[in-house]
Amino acid sequence: MAKKVKGEDGKMYKVSKPFYKRIWVWVLVVVVVFFGIGIFSEDEEAEKVASEDSTEQSTEQDSEEDPLDEEFVVGDTVSYKGVELTVNDVEFREPSSQEAEINEYDLSDGNQMAIVNVTLKNNSDESLYYNMYDFRLNSGGNAKDMDLYADDESDKIGDGNLDEDADLTGDLIGQANPDDTAKLQYQTDIWNDETVDISLN
Repeated sequence: MAKKVKGEDGKMYKVSKPFYKRIWVWVLVVVVVFFGIGIFSEDEEAEKVASEDSTEQSTEQDSEEDPLDEEFVVGDTVSYKGVELTVNDVEFREPSSQEAEINEYDLSDGNQMAIVNVTLKNNSDESLYYNMYDFRLNSGGNAKDMDLYADDESDKIGDGNLDEDADLTGDLIGQANPDDTAKLQYQTDIWNDETVDISLN
C-alpha cells in the first residue's frame, strides 16, 4: 500500500515503494537464478561427458585407423559403426539389349555394366535399415546410384531391415568404365556425406 505524503506545495502525493522492494520482483529474480543454475549445470555435465568421450575416441583412433580415412579392396571386410561390409566379387560386362534398353546405359567412354556382390552384416545391438541407395559407384570421380536393372535380379539388394547379428549377401548394379578407377562408396549416415570406400579395380 502506498503512503500518502504532503508535498512542499501542500498537496498530498502517493509515494510508491521502490521496485526492488516489491515481492514480485524477488520472485522473478529467484526463478531466473534457478533457471540459470539449471542451464549451466547441464552444460557442465555435457562438457564432461564430451571430454571423456573425446579422450576415449582419441585413444581408439591412436590404436586403429578410422575406416573413413582408409581405402579398401575387394575381399576386405570393413567394420564401421556396427556394420560389416565385404565386397565379394565384381563383374564388368556389356549389358544385354533388354538391359541396355531399360536402363538407358551410357555406353560411351567404355562404360559397362558393373555387378558388385556384397555382404552386409549387422553387428550392432539394434535393427539396421539398409537400402541400395546407401551405395554409390564412383567411376572416374563420378558417383552414381547402383539401382540399375539386370536380366537376373534374384540376388539384387533392395531395402529392408537386418536384425542384430544377421547378414545379407546380394548384388548392386551400376555402370562404370573398367579402365577408370572405380570404387564402391557406402554412405554411413543419411545426415552427412562420409563414405567408406572400397576399390573395385
